[in-house]
Amino acid sequence: MAGLEHQVHILSAQLQRLRFENSSLLNQNDLLSKVLAMKEGQLSVLRHEAKAKGEDSTSTDVKPCPPCSMRSVLGQQGAIESASMYTAEVVMKMSIDDVCQKYKEYAQRLSELLLLVDKPGGSPEGSKEINQILADLSELLSKLVLLKPEYGAMFVGRNFEFGCTELPNETEAQKATEGLLRCLELKDEQQERVVALYRQFRTNMQRIRERRRHLNNQLQSQLLAMEGEYVPGLVMHRLAKASVQMEEVIQQLKSSVDSERFEYSNLCAAFFAVALTTLQAARIFVRSYPHYPDVMGLAMLVVQSVKEDPGCESDATGAST
Repeated sequence: MAGLEHQVHILSAQLQRLRFENSSLLNQNDLLSKVLAMKEGQLSVLRHEAKAKGEDSTSTDVKPCPPCSMRSVLGQQGAIESASMYTAEVVMKMSIDDVCQKYKEYAQRLSELLLLVDKPGGSPEGSKEINQILADLSELLSKLVLLKPEYGAMFVGRNFEFGCTELPNETEAQKATEGLLRCLELKDEQQERVVALYRQFRTNMQRIRERRRHLNNQLQSQLLAMEGEYVPGLVMHRLAKASVQMEEVIQQLKSSVDSERFEYSNLCAAFFAVALTTLQAARIFVRSYPHYPDVMGLAMLVVQSVKEDPGCESDATGAST
């Protein structure tokens, strides 16, 4: 009898594990389909921008700039209005200071609205405006990283209050991030989504970093070739060939950096639009001000909290090689 009970216990544990794995796979498939839809939206924006540049600005053949944020993919409130507000043309004309100023204004307004929403009885109008602000912000940042990828890192590293690049204090930032995660009180389903997002992000980043290591080896080989022994009759030809090959490798390295930026951007977009509620997202922006939220840090803490091994973060999130 005891043996039978033990066997039932083992089978129950296996069933629970299989259910968890099935739920995790469903989450991953759902998230992957949404990310792919967002990337298709990004391609549509790039095609629109290329067509707009190639045609007269008064041409009626150039359709309105399509949305490309995760919120637009999900059909969340305000997303379409945001797409028409932050067209590719508008974003291309914005400086990094313009973008940071808009973020500062959004964060300050979110802080005011949360006070209204948190009052007894809430504020339907306040909740509606929060939805619209998050949609605006999502569309702005999505197009910013897409059309001006070099601005992405500059934006995330800003102290928006002082208008300069500044890292927060390490100890204070870690404590604040841990406290922020606790106050979010994520449900199990939300945690599963974050874990799935982080796993996909880590996989993509490992692929990018492996490609970059290969390109670095190629670049070193070309440098050695250019520094080799000069043979009369072949000197200029050999140098020219090596120079062309080096330029190709450098362009591929630049492309890998852009790919890395897109992965960070996609992680942030999906984290706020898929894993969190609207109010949770708003609270993160407000509580992280004057800095941009450390989305990757939050995701890693979630992974650790559900006792999942995050793997070697240095492989996926460390300094560029």
